[in-house]
Amino acid sequence: MNYIQQIRAFDDFKLYKARLSAGQIALWHALMSINNKTGWQEWFTAANVTLESLSGLSRSGILKNRNILKQLELIDFKTNGRKATSYHVCTLYTSDSKHESNQSSTHTSKHSSTHTSKHSSTHTSKHSSKHESNTLVKHKQNETKQNTHNSARVDYPPLSNDLKVREKFTMDIWPLFEKKIKFEGAFKAYCEDLLEGATNAQIIAALKKQAEFYRINGTQQRYMVNPQTYFEERRYTDDVDLTPPAKTVNGHQIIQKETIPDWEQPTTTQVDPKAEQNLNERLAVIREQHSGGD
Repeated sequence: MNYIQQIRAFDDFKLYKARLSAGQIALWHALMSINNKTGWQEWFTAANVTLESLSGLSRSGILKNRNILKQLELIDFKTNGRKATSYHVCTLYTSDSKHESNQSSTHTSKHSSTHTSKHSSTHTSKHSSKHESNTLVKHKQNETKQNTHNSARVDYPPLSNDLKVREKFTMDIWPLFEKKIKFEGAFKAYCEDLLEGATNAQIIAALKKQAEFYRINGTQQRYMVNPQTYFEERRYTDDVDLTPPAKTVNGHQIIQKETIPDWEQPTTTQVDPKAEQNLNERLAVIREQHSGGD
């Protein structure tokens, strides 16, 4: 990527296509800086804490503004769970931009040097008038385009202001918490996680598992996770162990004996009665001999 051409193209984007907020501009430049350090990799990872330091934005500001930059096709990103997010900075200039600029400059120079002063004066006058007219038309076209874009452009509100999102959280998510405290803080953290890539289906499934874990283990409410903390720590990505705990009596764990498989069960041998009688008679003779010898 050509750094200078990219910056110029970005300036043109701000002038003629869309007005960007200070936060969006700061975040774009922060991503450009990191991309430059990586040797212009097509995709690179950047932690939120790094972007906070470079852009001066908060975590919520980064989540909000990167979503807008993506919708404007200035960047793209992919979340990686608890790992750093992957980013792609879109190239804003065309490969022949520099060639066209050089060609135009060369052509103008040669064209001016081959004309006489009289012809040059006449041509300059006509060309100047035509150029001013074209410039004015182009400026009006750009202004019209910009006004049209700005009139159609929506100032993206925070996700927490979306009534449908709030209704979904209130009706489907919040009731699944056993410990219902700090609604607004939990809702804000929930919205930020949605921007990170979390889905309602994922969160609902995880909360149902958590409720089952509490039931199996008999967890008291004071030990249950705070809803806001649940979203801030992304607990919905955790693996919940639903194995029933070992039974206890008076605080002591009951150790259940392992069932012995059939092939390990001891076997009993049937003794022939006659053989047993002969064995007993022989033992009696030996005992008599042994006692007589004493």
